[in-house]
Order: sequence, then structure tokens, then C-alpha cells
Amino acid sequence: MAKFNGFSGDYIGLSAEQVDIQHEKFGFNELKPEKKTNFFFKVLIILKEPMFLLLICTSLIYFLLGEPRD
Repeated sequence: MAKFNGFSGDYIGLSAEQVDIQHEKFGFNELKPEKKTNFFFKVLIILKEPMFLLLICTSLIYFLLGEPRD
């Protein structure tokens, strides 16, 4: 058992049996790699943004009214 000194008290770590039980119960302390998102999925998410849709709609209205420079 590991013993840590230097704190306000002496702390004793888990025993090997307790570690095995915790590993069975919770699994190992590992991070799972994130799934990479597809480029087209990212573009679709951007296109569904309300502000982006608003800007596209207003630019179409200005273009249809004959003032594409605005």
C-alpha cells in the first residue's frame, strides 16, 4: 500500500484487491479517442445555423431587388 506523507494527515492508497474491484466496476482510467467528423457533416451543421440562413436570405432579397452591391 502506498503511503503519502506531507499532508495534514497520513493517507494510505487502495490495496491491490480494491484496485482490481474498481477496474472491474469502472474500467481503466483511459480516454477514448474522439470520432472524427466528416467534412460534409461539418458543412451541413454550418448551413443549418440560423444566422447563416438569415444572411443568405437577406442577400437573396437584395439581389432580387436589383441591388447586389448592398
